[in-house]
Amino acid sequence: MSLWADRDLPVLRFLHDHPPHDGMLETNRLSEKPHSDLPQLTEQDVHIAVQTLHDVGYVDFENQEGESSGGVLWQDILVTGAGKQILGEWPLFEALGSPAELAAILDRLADMAATDEEKGNLRKAASSARERGVDGLKTLAAGVLRAYVRSQILGA
Repeated sequence: MSLWADRDLPVLRFLHDHPPHDGMLETNRLSEKPHSDLPQLTEQDVHIAVQTLHDVGYVDFENQEGESSGGVLWQDILVTGAGKQILGEWPLFEALGSPAELAAILDRLADMAATDEEKGNLRKAASSARERGVDGLKTLAAGVLRAYVRSQILGA
């Protein structure tokens, strides 16, 4: 098949369905042994898949620490909104509808904001969404939702 179907997608699905305990994932970039949770893949395959998924924005992590033996510890690893979209677990931006509908969502998020700065940023984004056409909707929504989700995950 393809690297996507045979390696990357199974790792993405695994990370979504079985988030690592305490956000820590261990891989080994040198080992050809089967991975304990994904035996159809080697430790090296899982490591490369995590790197690839990060490069395309489907997973994120706070830090990675390597060892001379090839072991790598990925800290605070999580599947992003874009990764969840690929898995069908996150709304597609096209489903948001019109710029006015997105603006209403952003206004509601602003009402729940934890800080005045966050509230102000969401209100500005809502105003911008109202002014943009449908073509600007996807770009705006991606940026705002990414920033909001990241602030909630890292700020919590």
